[in-house]
Amino acid sequence: MYLKPAELTYRDTVELGIGESKKVILFIDKFWTLLHWSDIEVQTGVLRNNKLEPLPENLSIGQPQSSRVISPQGRNQRTVLPISASNEILPGNYIVHIQLEAPFFGKIGRIPLNIVIHESSDDIIDTPEGPVYRSNKNEQNKQVFQPVDEKTIKLGNKQLPFTYRDSIEMTMGGYKGIIMRLGTTDLDLEEAHYEFTIVSLEDGQAVPFSDRFEIENTNVHETSNPEWIESVLTIKHLLSQSAQSFNLAIMVEAEEIGLIGHAPLTLSVIESPDDIVVIPSGETYRSSKQVQQKTVLIPSFRGP
Repeated sequence: MYLKPAELTYRDTVELGIGESKKVILFIDKFWTLLHWSDIEVQTGVLRNNKLEPLPENLSIGQPQSSRVISPQGRNQRTVLPISASNEILPGNYIVHIQLEAPFFGKIGRIPLNIVIHESSDDIIDTPEGPVYRSNKNEQNKQVFQPVDEKTIKLGNKQLPFTYRDSIEMTMGGYKGIIMRLGTTDLDLEEAHYEFTIVSLEDGQAVPFSDRFEIENTNVHETSNPEWIESVLTIKHLLSQSAQSFNLAIMVEAEEIGLIGHAPLTLSVIESPDDIVVIPSGETYRSSKQVQQKTVLIPSFRGP
């Protein structure tokens, strides 16, 4: 039993920032009449000695999401693979392979995918002085990126100095971090437990803001200046959510005295040319002209 080769179109190179997520569309034209896409198993990994091995650490490819389209030109199939890079991943090129398998036929195709992880101006890196934005780190006066703007405001009734970035812009599926520093001298507390939370203020009440994003908070720790403490909030946009802007706040609290104050925060999620949108003929990239794709033949393999 044989399968006639089918045409598979996909983007063979994907660029991700550290901590970001994107999706890749696999478009199979002239799909086989003998098979239903639900019969096909998609596996991903690194190819070594003609075998797939696990993906690199801090890089993940989720479960495929598939749909079938019947058009006047014939049947075709789209499947979408979500790709995520953790915020601990190292920049570089990661070559992985996508393998398609089907009952009775075994392997029916294997294609390479080049995932390029690049640095960003607002990546947060550790230094002996504490966390800094990549672009704000002074390396022999060599400025590679546009610096990240930070501002200092007076927070709460105590008018405590609070330094942070008050505006963030990210693409859908993007990842950003906020470095926060709070001057604590005027609190006159020998020991305190601080907490920083992103909230939405509705009628003056703080409402949790975690259903649209994944938000993590690092441990609060002292800086090289004992009169200041610092912490880092990381925000990752969920790909299932749409692009829009949010007027939020960073709520600063101390367990011993309660609320210290709210620092305003504007968070904007913008569209990208390679966002995936759904149209009547199926999933496509928002700007297919800007997303480079290639077409390959999925070779035939003899079945039993």
